[in-house]
Amino acid sequence: MDGSFPAKVEVLVVGAGPAGLTAAHRLLKAGSQVLVVDARRRIGHPLRCAEATEPGFFEDLGFEPRPTWLRWTLDNKLVMLNRPRLEEEVAAELARLGARVEPATAVTALGPYERGLRSVTLATATGPRRLQAHLVIAADGVASSVTRMTGLAGRLRAHELGACLAYRLQRIRLKHPRRVLMHFAPELRPYYFWILPSGPDEANVGVSILAHRGHAAALILESYLRRSPELAGGTIVERITGFVPSALPLPTPYADGLLVVGAAARMVDPVIGAGIKHASTSARHAVESYLAARRSATAADLASYRLRLEPTYGHLHLSLLRRYTNVQPPPSK
Repeated sequence: MDGSFPAKVEVLVVGAGPAGLTAAHRLLKAGSQVLVVDARRRIGHPLRCAEATEPGFFEDLGFEPRPTWLRWTLDNKLVMLNRPRLEEEVAAELARLGARVEPATAVTALGPYERGLRSVTLATATGPRRLQAHLVIAADGVASSVTRMTGLAGRLRAHELGACLAYRLQRIRLKHPRRVLMHFAPELRPYYFWILPSGPDEANVGVSILAHRGHAAALILESYLRRSPELAGGTIVERITGFVPSALPLPTPYADGLLVVGAAARMVDPVIGAGIKHASTSARHAVESYLAARRSATAADLASYRLRLEPTYGHLHLSLLRRYTNVQPPPSK
């Protein structure tokens, strides 16, 4: 893209992960003018999650799954995405459909909502840019800067955040290459160790631990690898790091001229870290709420978004309760 930016856009989507891409695609189909910005230099890279999700994710996203977007299918109907390829190719498809997609672009300031618009300052590779947006959709992940700028959320505290480290392993010997393993060992509670097969002889293998113990993640993970005859000797082809929120979702994921979706709204399962499907579902509901309000972006008109999320919020509240009481791994299939 060239360095020029429009002075005004209907919808600014901040973040080109599953939530942001879902929102952008649905808005485009409804005829909205959409600008998508993402702080990463290359959309989809680096990978920050384990990539497992439910098949219904593609219904939310609005695209039929392509072979390049899938790594593997598991017995419990989960699919392992090739998330970097998916995000990169979907972003390119949205650009072809008329969206403006800008990588290496971050929001640095948001003004108040006045006369139906928010002023936005962006940091770009060619310098700061300013524009006005009728609606901002915050899809900028766990460390969302947009929610902090608008006062909807503060920084998560150490006990509300898990640090994750995973290896993509190849040349391993899985007894059940389509079965998910999650192990809630005493030394990890209330966090966990996982094996997510992504092929007949490969898997995403990782640990999630309390954020303030993040420095120990590699030691813990490598100890598991040494003790497992299925994994020992595997070749590490990728290291994946990230954080997951272990807190209740935002009580009010909207404000004047603003909707918050996915991990930015803390819609991640606090027991098993699953967030991709919650991200796409929340983005779908966000767009539906905006369109149902006839594109009014006042907080009063966007309030239906929270009501649409009630089943998701109920699930996440119960999951957080389980996390602190009797955490058990999901039943094996």
